[in-house]
Amino acid sequence: MAAVALAAGLAQTNVGHPLLRGAGLYEEPESYTALAFTSPQSLPTRLSSHPTSVRMSFAISNASADPRSYHWSIELKRTGHAYRLATGEVEVPAGNRVSVAKIVKASCVDGQARMTVQVAAPTESIDFLMACSSQKEEKR
Repeated sequence: MAAVALAAGLAQTNVGHPLLRGAGLYEEPESYTALAFTSPQSLPTRLSSHPTSVRMSFAISNASADPRSYHWSIELKRTGHAYRLATGEVEVPAGNRVSVAKIVKASCVDGQARMTVQVAAPTESIDFLMACSSQKEEKR
């Protein structure tokens, strides 16, 4: 019992962590970043050939023991080109999630376009595809 109490006491100190880790009795908690659309059902499936407002809402989750600052961007990718539509930075407290909502202007003609949200470090991204309206379809 005394050994268990000693190990439990050591586990709660900065000095004890390396000793217990060396003995294989302690592991650092996993840390990761998660990125998700907050309302995926409301993402557009079609984009006009005229500049249109697109409402984007995404969440960044910080599953680590420390607060993190995330640089994010929203890009429209089509026909081999990427167009940066918005950028920003958000501070996410340790073990928390922060939502970001933006309205961006985008358009495309014929084919498909991909809207991508990405964070720089660690590199994570999410995206969705939209059909591009042709100008002929919009004149009807």
